[in-house]
Amino acid sequence: MIRIIKSAGSLSPTFGVGKAGTTSKTSGFAMAQENSRSQAALVPIVDDDEAVVEITAEILGTLGYDVLIARNGPEAVELLRRSSCVSVLFTDIQMPGMGGEELAAIALMLRPRIRVVFTSGFQTPPPNAAFIPKPYKAVDLIRVLPPQPLTL
Repeated sequence: MIRIIKSAGSLSPTFGVGKAGTTSKTSGFAMAQENSRSQAALVPIVDDDEAVVEITAEILGTLGYDVLIARNGPEAVELLRRSSCVSVLFTDIQMPGMGGEELAAIALMLRPRIRVVFTSGFQTPPPNAAFIPKPYKAVDLIRVLPPQPLTL
C-alpha cells in the first residue's frame, strides 16, 4: 500500500471538494493513510475523480480516520474482501461501470453492519441514506463523519 503524504501547502478546512482542480499523479490499487491514532475507523473512499479522492482522504485523515482508496466499484469490492476492519464506506453514486448504489449493496452483503455514506454532484441518494452533495467542504464531512477520538 502507498502512504498519502501531506503536501507542504496543506489544505484549509474550508476547501471545496468536487470543484475543478488539479489531478493527482498518485498510482496504485489502494492507499492507506498512516495515522498515529490506534483503533481509528477504516474508511474506503470510492470515486473516479482523483482530485476529489485525494482531498477527501486528506480531510478524513486529519479527522482521525484511516483511509483506503478505490477508483471504482470493483476495486472497492476487492478492498472490502481483503480488509476486515472496514466500518464505513464513502462512495460516489455515479461512476463508470459499477455505481455507488450497486457497490453499497455488495458491501452490505459482505459486511452487514457497514455504514455507507453516499456523495454525488448529479444524483440523489437512496431514501434514508447518509449523503453529502458535491461540492462539499470539510465541515460537511464532519457532520456525517465526526472526528475520531484520540487514543494514546
